[in-house]
Amino acid sequence: MAEFTPVIDVTEEFFTLDRYEFNDFIRGLGKEALVGVSYSLPSENTTQENQALLRQTKAFVEKSPNRNAAVIATEEQVSIEPNVFYSGVIRVSPGQEN
Repeated sequence: MAEFTPVIDVTEEFFTLDRYEFNDFIRGLGKEALVGVSYSLPSENTTQENQALLRQTKAFVEKSPNRNAAVIATEEQVSIEPNVFYSGVIRVSPGQEN
């Protein structure tokens, strides 16, 4: 029987560490660690702020097959940067989080 490896939630570190500290933190978890982030796209952000956040999330996912991300976003927010959601970032509709 295959061993189940839980995903390590690194959402807090994703938002609180600068990108260099975050990369060091992820590196410290090891190459085989399954890591993920999950957050709701802030409605109070400007379009540019949400674009930057979505691009950062896309870059996070694309660095390793052991990374995943789920973003709670409206259709309007998805239209800001639709390629992010085609790249492997999972979109969750508001109200469908569970």
